[in-house]
Amino acid sequence: MKYSQNKSLNTFEIEYKIANKSVKIKSSGKMGVITKELKLKEPAIQSNNIYYLKNHGDSRIIIGTMKQQIQGVLAGFCIELKLVGLGFVVHKVGNTLVLDVGYSHYRSCLIPKEVVVKLEGSQIILYSINKEKVTTFASLLKTFKKINMYKGTGILGINEKIKLKKGKVR
Repeated sequence: MKYSQNKSLNTFEIEYKIANKSVKIKSSGKMGVITKELKLKEPAIQSNNIYYLKNHGDSRIIIGTMKQQIQGVLAGFCIELKLVGLGFVVHKVGNTLVLDVGYSHYRSCLIPKEVVVKLEGSQIILYSINKEKVTTFASLLKTFKKINMYKGTGILGINEKIKLKKGKVR
């Protein structure tokens, strides 16, 4: 099946193929192309060129994936992280992100192909058309320096609020 919408600003196209226990969804738009294959819990039933899904969860996953792909190919997803702490620095060396976050050594990780990284001072801006890739990479970066609940330092989301704990009371 193929669905397309063409307007002056929003141009996207969705193709999906339903097999016995899988669905392949391909979305394309002005930002790029996303393809994803989903496994169904129950096999799809076909009757008169109409597919029926036994499991309600399968249909919700398909609809949610289509929504994410449409948003991705039209506008993309952006996550902003900030380094909070004295001397915390981030550098981009080729296809690698190198973080100096208070350890005796540097922490580094490879940047996925689909994710674009922009550095502005102590902020890391991640952008991709694939929501799964950008959120996974952001959570990987957050694991490099956990948030200190007493000082409020670490790698935080730009709008993330921390309620600081009290220290020792003498």
